Amino acid sequence: MFRNSAKAIARARHTRRIFEPLEPRLVLDGVVISEFMAVGNAVLPDDYGVYSDWIELHNPTAEAVDLDDSYLTDTASDLTQWQFPAGTTLQPGDYLVVFASNRDTIGPAGGIHTNFRLSGGSGEYLGLIGSDGLTPEFEYTPEYPPQYSNVSYGLGPDMSSEGYFTSPTPGAANVGEPVDDPTAQVVINEIMYHPASESMLEEYVELFNRGLTTVDLSGWSFVDGVEYTFDAVSIDPGEYLVVAADVGVFSTKYETVTNVVGGWTGRLSNRSDEIELADALGNRVDRVRYADQGDWAVRERGPLDNGFEGWVWTATHDGGGKSLELINPTLSNKHGQNWA
Repeated sequence: MFRNSAKAIARARHTRRIFEPLEPRLVLDGVVISEFMAVGNAVLPDDYGVYSDWIELHNPTAEAVDLDDSYLTDTASDLTQWQFPAGTTLQPGDYLVVFASNRDTIGPAGGIHTNFRLSGGSGEYLGLIGSDGLTPEFEYTPEYPPQYSNVSYGLGPDMSSEGYFTSPTPGAANVGEPVDDPTAQVVINEIMYHPASESMLEEYVELFNRGLTTVDLSGWSFVDGVEYTFDAVSIDPGEYLVVAADVGVFSTKYETVTNVVGGWTGRLSNRSDEIELADALGNRVDRVRYADQGDWAVRERGPLDNGFEGWVWTATHDGGGKSLELINPTLSNKHGQNWA
């Protein structure tokens, strides 16, 4: 009852290797498994105060969707493993969290619980099945990739990109772009490109490890904007590392900061530049192109010029003594709106 020729084509079954992106899929009248967590002990307690596995469904359409007689399963050979309770409906734009707790019940607070748990170690099949009990309307197949503690997996805001979320959002829209590897996520987090002194020796770039494990930067390098190769240094999870144009000048100005390396070649442009960080094999890790105008600045009335006022870009990070700093490191750092 949910299929037509267009949906059948768009929802064509496919297999994939772990970490390969999936193609966009039309699903049960538009419903997607937008996010799930298979290993967790801190994000979302269920009705019983237990941190169970959970599966989030999202209805991105403009119509309510009735899930009666549909199924969720983590076993490709048993597509009718667990059936939604009667009266389960997803309103337009809504999210529904189902606890994969193996309780097979409606909890005391109204939470819906499946009769299976999710596998975290090596991953497994996960599917949303139509009321015929035969048609996978949405699936991670042949299996989703290995999962990590308190890290969710699912679809990006575009409903197409797929990966891990280090800041899970059960029952709400996923925030930011999903990442391929949550264990090692070093990002460019702060940029001092135009010091008030106009001295290029006061420039610096700060890195942040938003991942789950310590990252060894030995042999990594800045290959665009400035040139610098890291010696034996690492960043622990949730920690920062400053890379300064001149370590001595930086340490004199910021006496309390000890997590600093540096001594790079070149200088950062005072207007716009691209900074690229590569690993020891030359693979790009992160890249940011900043600017002193557009989304990176504020449009303001300029001074009088022959009796007329024009418009100018202003930004206190452009020679005003402040740096550019990433607002939310879980979001993309490629857009000026996420810097301040």
